[in-house]
Amino acid sequence: MSSRGIEGTPTLAVEILSPWTVAIDRQRKHQLYARYGVPFYWIVDAEARSVEAHALGPAGYARAGRVADEERAALPPLGDLVLTRGLSGARQRGKVRSPDACRRSRARRS
Repeated sequence: MSSRGIEGTPTLAVEILSPWTVAIDRQRKHQLYARYGVPFYWIVDAEARSVEAHALGPAGYARAGRVADEERAALPPLGDLVLTRGLSGARQRGKVRSPDACRRSRARRS
């Protein structure tokens, strides 16, 4: 902590994929996080209804775990936090929209 706030490398970075930023999130940010020494990187993919965990090693990031749909799993570095139901419940409740639904909504507003 400093007068500017919390400083330093975070332990975990979480990216929520958007259809428009998949390449950036999976490639460019992946490289940036590795360069700055972020030990863990999660990718949340609403379309695939999954969360992938990656751990930084000497050769870069390697997949350290994955949870999808109805699976239950603890992903590093939060081994005490068990993720359940994946993202299928969010989609069923209308909280996660498909890219087509987003495009249709924008078209109606235009």
